[in-house]
Amino acid sequence: MLYKHLVMNSLINETSPYLLQHAHNPVNWYPWKKEILEKAQKENKLILVSIGYAACHWCHVMEKECFEDDEVAQIMNKLFINIKVDREERPDVDHFYMDAMQLMNGHGGWPLNCICLPDGTPIFAATYVPKKRWIEIIQKVYDYVHRDYEKAKQIGKNVIQGIQYLESTFHLKKQTNINESHFQEIIKNLLKRVDFKNGGFSGAPKFPTPINWLFLLRISTILKNSEIDTAVLTTLTQMAHGGIYDHVGGGFARYSVDEYWKVPHFEKMLYDNAQMIQLYAEAYQKFKLPLFKSVVYETIGFLLRELYSPENAFYSSLDADSEGIEGKFYLWSYDELQNILQDDFLIFSEIFNIQKNGNWEHNLNILHLTEYLEDVLRKYNLTNEIFYDKMKLWKKMLLNARNQRIRPQTDDKIILSWNAMAIQSFAYASRVFNEPFWLNIAKSTYDFIFQKMKSNNDFFFRTYKNQYAKIDAFLEDYVTLADAARELFVSTGDEKYLKHVFQIYEVIHNFFYDDKTNVFSFSNHDFNEILVNKTELYDSVIPSSNSMVFNLLYTIYHIEWDSHYLQMIENIVLQLLPLITNYPSSHANWAWLLTKMYYGQKELIITGSQAEFYVSQIDQNFYHPFLLKFPLKKTLPWLLFNGKMSENLKFYLCKNGNCELPFEQWEDLLKSLDE
Repeated sequence: MLYKHLVMNSLINETSPYLLQHAHNPVNWYPWKKEILEKAQKENKLILVSIGYAACHWCHVMEKECFEDDEVAQIMNKLFINIKVDREERPDVDHFYMDAMQLMNGHGGWPLNCICLPDGTPIFAATYVPKKRWIEIIQKVYDYVHRDYEKAKQIGKNVIQGIQYLESTFHLKKQTNINESHFQEIIKNLLKRVDFKNGGFSGAPKFPTPINWLFLLRISTILKNSEIDTAVLTTLTQMAHGGIYDHVGGGFARYSVDEYWKVPHFEKMLYDNAQMIQLYAEAYQKFKLPLFKSVVYETIGFLLRELYSPENAFYSSLDADSEGIEGKFYLWSYDELQNILQDDFLIFSEIFNIQKNGNWEHNLNILHLTEYLEDVLRKYNLTNEIFYDKMKLWKKMLLNARNQRIRPQTDDKIILSWNAMAIQSFAYASRVFNEPFWLNIAKSTYDFIFQKMKSNNDFFFRTYKNQYAKIDAFLEDYVTLADAARELFVSTGDEKYLKHVFQIYEVIHNFFYDDKTNVFSFSNHDFNEILVNKTELYDSVIPSSNSMVFNLLYTIYHIEWDSHYLQMIENIVLQLLPLITNYPSSHANWAWLLTKMYYGQKELIITGSQAEFYVSQIDQNFYHPFLLKFPLKKTLPWLLFNGKMSENLKFYLCKNGNCELPFEQWEDLLKSLDE
C-alpha cells in the first residue's frame, strides 16, 4: 500500500482534477500530447486510451478495481503506451473515440477505453470492465494484433472509414424546399416519443436534453398545439418534482436512472444547469408558474453557492460520490429528517415520499415530491402560500444540516463553453425576473474569459486552472462565447458585445469552416491533432456546435442582411432536412433554425438611453421567442441599424429588415406585439 502512495506518473504535472486522480496510479499514464503519440510510433507500441471525467461514478469504480491494482498496472505498462484523457478538457479526443466505440459496439459510455495502433487508430473499445475480465481483454487484443497485424490494420481502416462517413455530409441528398408538412412530421416524431405520464422521452435512463423542450416550447407559440404544451408542462413539472432535482440545494443531476425522474445519477454539471436555467426561464415567461420561477432561482443559487469561483467564473461539476458512496451527500435517513424537522416532519414525509426503511438503498431516502401533493395539502389544510413558506424554511434547515457533511469533490477547472452557457442563461434570466445582480455575474464571468482565457491574438483557450489557461479552444467554445456576447448586448445595449459577436464569428469562419462540405469542423484546422476532425451535427445533451453556429449565423444575417449567409444556411438545412424531420430529438436545435427560417422572425430596435430597460420589460411581460431585440444606444455600422439611431425613445418593429414607422409610446408597441 505504501508503494501506491509513493508512485507518481506523468499526470502529476496536469491541472485536470480527473487526471490528477490518476497521477498516483501504478499505471504509467501519460496525458494526451503530440509527443506521446510520436513516442508510440517511434517504439511501434500499441496505445491504450482511457477517457473519463471527474464526476463519473463508474470511472472511479474502474480506477479502484483496475488502475490502482499492481497486477493490472504491470500488464498495461508492459503492453501499451497508456494515455489518460479528461473528456471535458479534450472533447475532440472524446468525440473521435466515442464514434469509434459506437461503430464497433453499438453503444458508448464512460469510462471509454480504446486500444489503438501506434498511430492512434482504434481497433477495440470497451466501457467499464472489472479486473479479471480487463486483464483477459487487454492480453487477448494485444496477442491478436501481434499474431495478425494486417487484420488489425484492416479493422482500424474500417473504423476510420466509418467515422469519416459519419462526419461527412456528402451522402446527404439536398432537398428542394421547406414546407408545412416538415413541421407536422417533426412534431409527430417528437410527441410519439414523449412519456405523457412521467414526462421526458419514454424509457430509462432519462436525460433532461433541454434543447428538445426549448424547441417545443418555442414552436408552440406558432402552432398552438395543446399536446405540445402538455408534453412541455408535464416534463418540466415532473423533473422539478423528481429526485433528479436537488430539493434542498437547487440544481439538477445529470440524468435519472429510472423512468420516473426519481433516482438521479448524482453528479451535477455546469452545462446541464446553465441550460436548465434558460429552459425554465422561458417556460416561466409562457406559463407563469411559480414552480418554474423557484427552479430558476434555486438553480442559480446552487451555481453561485457551490460552483462559482473567487475569480468570477464557474467550476465544472460536483462528483456523484462522497466518502466512496454514490449520492451519499444528497440522501437522508428517516431519523435524521425527523430530528431536524421536528413538528413538521409528518407533513414533510408525506410530501417528499419519506419511508421509515428508506425509499432507496441502505435505508436512505431520495427527496422527491408526491404526485398527490394537492391531496396532502388539503389533508393538512395548507394553502399554497403557507406551503411555500414552509418549503423555504424546510430547505434552509436541511441545507444547513447538509453543509456539515463531507462534500463531493468539485472539479474546479473552468471550461470556456460551459461558462459561456452560464453567462447566456444568467443574462437572459436577469431580464425575465428583473434581477440585475445576475447580469453583473454574467458580465464579470465574461470579463474573466477575455482577461484570463484569451491568447495574445483572437484565439481563446478551452480550460483554466491554477492561474493557467491551456488547450486551444474548440468550435463549441467559440460559438457559445459568441452567443453569450449576443445575449449580453441584448441585456445591456453595450456595443462592445455585439462587436465581439462579429469578431468571434470571423475566427470561426476563417479557422473552422470547410467550404467543400459547407460545415464547420470541431477543431481549429491549424491545431487539430486527431485522425478525423469531427464535424459535430447531432444535437445531444448540449446542442451540436454546427447547429449553434448556423443559428448564430441566422441572427447575424438579420443584422447584416448579407445574402451569402442565408445561402450557407439554406444549403446545410436543406441537406439535413430528412434527418431533422425523421430524427428530431437528435436535431432539435436544427429544427429551431428551420422554424425561424420558415415562419420568420421580427426585429425590434429600441433607441434612447433606456433602451435596455424596455427590452427587459418585454421579457418580463411577454414570451416572444421569434422576436430579435436590439437596444441601440450608439450608432452601429450594420445595415439593420442604418438611420435608426436616436437620443429619444423609439421602437422600430421590422420584418426581414423592413421596418414600420417607429412607435414613440410604449403602449403603442404593446398593442402591436399583442396582434
